[in-house]
Amino acid sequence: YKFSDNVAVQVAYHDFGNSDFSGTSSGGPSWDAGPVSALHDATGWELGILGRWPVSDRWYALGFIGILSWDSKETFVETSGVSVLEESGSDVSYALGFEYDAGMRDRFLYRFMGAHHEVGDFGYNVNSASAELVYLFP
Repeated sequence: YKFSDNVAVQVAYHDFGNSDFSGTSSGGPSWDAGPVSALHDATGWELGILGRWPVSDRWYALGFIGILSWDSKETFVETSGVSVLEESGSDVSYALGFEYDAGMRDRFLYRFMGAHHEVGDFGYNVNSASAELVYLFP
């Protein structure tokens, strides 16, 4: 929702996808030696403020800061069994980017953003880049 030409509220849903690893452990005080693997899946809803500053007639610098409410699930497999850890929480998210006004009756914008999100209590960081076509409703 656009309050002015320079300030908007933005709501977004993120599916951060899956990350996984596999390897061999030499063992330790609380885990067995042998093959190990893990799968991490995370999603979240985000609410924040988008600031927009004109650089030229059609180009704008963008800054976003918000709060991400996330859910994550990690499945860890080792020789002694499977453990599943499900978490949820909230963290600050931010993004920087730029926008180009295509001038098509002020309805279409091209937006390029780089974002950072923290998901999980164990420091999973999700960095992303996006190219967006934005349609502005009348």
